[in-house]
Amino acid sequence: MRRSFKSSFKNSLETRRIRLRRHSGDIYRDVRAGVLLTGIVGVATLLVVAGYFVLTSAPWFRMDKTIINGCGKVSNQEILALTNVKPGQALFYLNTDKMIRQIKTNPWIENVLIRRDLPGKLIIDVKERHAVALMRKDQTLYFVDTHATPFKKIGEKESADLPILTGFSENGIDKTEMIKKSLELLTFFSGYDGFPRAENISEVQADDTAGFLILADNGISILMGFGRYTEKLGRLKAVMADLARREMTGRLFIDLSDPSKITVQRKEAPAFPQLSRGYRT
Repeated sequence: MRRSFKSSFKNSLETRRIRLRRHSGDIYRDVRAGVLLTGIVGVATLLVVAGYFVLTSAPWFRMDKTIINGCGKVSNQEILALTNVKPGQALFYLNTDKMIRQIKTNPWIENVLIRRDLPGKLIIDVKERHAVALMRKDQTLYFVDTHATPFKKIGEKESADLPILTGFSENGIDKTEMIKKSLELLTFFSGYDGFPRAENISEVQADDTAGFLILADNGISILMGFGRYTEKLGRLKAVMADLARREMTGRLFIDLSDPSKITVQRKEAPAFPQLSRGYRT
């Protein structure tokens, strides 16, 4: 029994020594791996710092020229002032999203694309809104773009040879669908080869029931109603030819709302009910 106990004790000690040697090897490997990982992280950090130095210091990556494309209403200087960028800044550290938001604060700007062109160039492509009409709203005039959006009050020093839309806003709310339809009507007139063409239209008045009333610059008013514009303009050409033959000029009102029954009267166009306190150009 005593020999058996001593033998078991010796075997246990030997087993422990073997396990300790094994664990010592594992610990050594773990320490070595940790030191290696620390070295890799240190080298990577140095590379990042060096890369930052290159991006901020190397002439290749520093902005020395800004190219702006697409400006018409807005000047290049105004765009530059909105970006707040200065020559010598590192191209890759410019916050282009913030620059785009700042440029779009100008109401004439519809869209912006900013790109970098090495070496040293920052390119800003802007798309301006195209104003196709003016709209009366809140006792003032707004520019209206091709998307039927009133986007800017007309300034004191601004002028525009554009038709005026009247009756397209009620209680401060824009009648977007009516604006779109009025722009479609103006498009029909732009392709019309008789009188009036789009450039002869001074005002378009809107009524939810009666439709659109066109005021031309020669004193003729035309009630177009809604729709069937191709047919109506075809009939209008014959009416205008007949008026020329009769030498009828001056203030004339032409009712084209029903192309099967056209009337011509020598008088001012009747004001739509909601426009009884309205405006005329």
